[in-house]
Amino acid sequence: MRTAANRASGYTVVEIIVAITVLAAGSAVLWYGLRSAAQIDRLNAMHHAAVLLARSDLESLRGAAKETIHDTVYLGRGAGADSLILVRTVMDSARIVNTLDELVLDEKLSPKELRKPLEVRVRVFSGRGEDAAVFDPDAFLRRMEYGEEGMNAEGEAAPRPLVSLILMVPEYKWY
Repeated sequence: MRTAANRASGYTVVEIIVAITVLAAGSAVLWYGLRSAAQIDRLNAMHHAAVLLARSDLESLRGAAKETIHDTVYLGRGAGADSLILVRTVMDSARIVNTLDELVLDEKLSPKELRKPLEVRVRVFSGRGEDAAVFDPDAFLRRMEYGEEGMNAEGEAAPRPLVSLILMVPEYKWY
């Protein structure tokens, strides 16, 4: 007669199914972790490239003549195959005065806003899906405009900037 120890020489089907289930669950968690880490690494590289592009654009303005500083939109190089869109907005006296509800005048009856330094704002957006050969800056600016509920004219959500930097040029004279 055989003993119980002699009969249990292999694994049962239930034990094999439990082992495969535990292995599959562990592999799925590991795969999800690797994909998340790769995506975060790609986003980090994109943000780093966006900061470098914005800082480079602002640094190029430091030596430029103040009259040559103007609004611009162009496609820049991002991390890897991704491209970045840089939007530079110059806040001059006309724009500042137009954005105010009321003007504050000084003792010489000139707007105090005219004493503020030249303000240059650079925003960098993700250019994923944009082709350099057919990039249309005006179409991008139209897509970027916000409507009532944060939607642009076509009803799609306006793009959010990756980076937004501001440079104040204090020695600029409005008048």
